[in-house]
Amino acid sequence: MRKRLNFSLILCFIVLIDISSGFRVKKTTEILTDAIRIQKISPRSWYTKSSESSESSESSESSVPDHPPEIRTLKPEIEFILYSALVPNGTVIETPEQLNAYNFLEDSPIKFVIHGWLSSGYQEGCSSVKDGYLRHTNSNIFIVNWEKIASGWYTTTVHNLESVADYCVDFLSKIIQMKGINAKLVHLIGHSLGAHISGIVGKKLAAESITIGRITGLDPAKICIKPDVRLSKSNADFVDVIHTSGGFLGDYNSLGHADFYPNGGTSMPGCIAIWCSHSKSWAYFAESITPPFHGSIPFFAKKCESFESFEKNTCKDGLTIMGEHTSLKARGKFYLNTNKEFPFSMGLKGINSKISSLKFDLE
Repeated sequence: MRKRLNFSLILCFIVLIDISSGFRVKKTTEILTDAIRIQKISPRSWYTKSSESSESSESSESSVPDHPPEIRTLKPEIEFILYSALVPNGTVIETPEQLNAYNFLEDSPIKFVIHGWLSSGYQEGCSSVKDGYLRHTNSNIFIVNWEKIASGWYTTTVHNLESVADYCVDFLSKIIQMKGINAKLVHLIGHSLGAHISGIVGKKLAAESITIGRITGLDPAKICIKPDVRLSKSNADFVDVIHTSGGFLGDYNSLGHADFYPNGGTSMPGCIAIWCSHSKSWAYFAESITPPFHGSIPFFAKKCESFESFEKNTCKDGLTIMGEHTSLKARGKFYLNTNKEFPFSMGLKGINSKISSLKFDLE
């Protein structure tokens, strides 16, 4: 436990000095203040009942049941921000009952975008993905903004992932039931710790006999993640993962049905600090939302057993596309190279192959 805490301290300082990634960097005093504030709050103590007084909500953790039967809320810790063609500037949805014909597109895909530690639903990562979906799809995009919780000490934030997921499950299951949504149209996109929240949501919905269509993990976090909360291919019908700082901040292991390792999956071109590589998964996925051959070059990726085989150009198994338009039939590990600046996709140059020489799967 001591080693994990020490590593989290190091991670905090990495965040403080890494200004190249475009993430908001907090002052040391702000991080420590948030850490102390949130460290004192148990995950279950966030759950408040409408019938309880403010005094009872401040009671100790032992007085709060593990699974409160009442409808739970984390107000004002988490907010769901809905974007669609009807509300392109976004609107905060406090309860599913607020969804109507003026803000919600019936029978359209639902995208849940979930950020990670020390981030926000209003920052570039979430915004770039949301903007891509607004431009190129007819979807309901919910950004899950859990910034107030994600701003805490890293180990405490990890400890509270399941509580955040519980709140998302309550919200999403109600939408599916109230609107008669086909769960196959639900796609969760999570970065870092948000990837694991997505997996927990998928697992808990499955326990309610609701199997969602897809989860995309953007460089799922590695540090302090236990097996029971780690993103898994069992969490949805299809799980795809993009690894960009594997073995460092991100998990290098195969977690999904299809795992993509751009540039080997550990360090990205144009990045010096590892936090920059960690955030590149956002950029690659956002770029991939533009339909292939309609204003963008696809992120072609080659199926290989290892990056060494990819570099030697000895892979012959197949080809698919990384990102939003990947084949739902894709299985295994895929590798590709990218540019260091936008546009990041190198097309076929990124796999050193001719399209005619490989089995191509874009269904």
